[in-house]
Amino acid sequence: GRLPFVGDANIIDWVKTLERMQHTQVDYFVPGHGSASNQPQQTMDLTYRYLKFLLEKLSKAVEDMEQFEETYEAIDWSEFENETAFDIANRMNAYAVYLFLEKTLD
Repeated sequence: GRLPFVGDANIIDWVKTLERMQHTQVDYFVPGHGSASNQPQQTMDLTYRYLKFLLEKLSKAVEDMEQFEETYEAIDWSEFENETAFDIANRMNAYAVYLFLEKTLD
């Protein structure tokens, strides 16, 4: 699998879209970055689990007004740390979601 690049996406809508797609039969899944996957369900499942994980962990931190750095260091990332692009994208994704949630949860 490969972790997605979140950027300035609306992660809440992204998760809802993946939820609607869960029972759709597809032959390929084409992510925004990287090559098409010929294991679409596995790719969608990984993306969904990762985005839900980010939302769950970071929503609580934002609601509790915790600092990003402390929050990031306290999260157990072991479920995703061996996925492609983790070292490159994870901290950036987490921070993007944190900022998005700060605006959204006001």
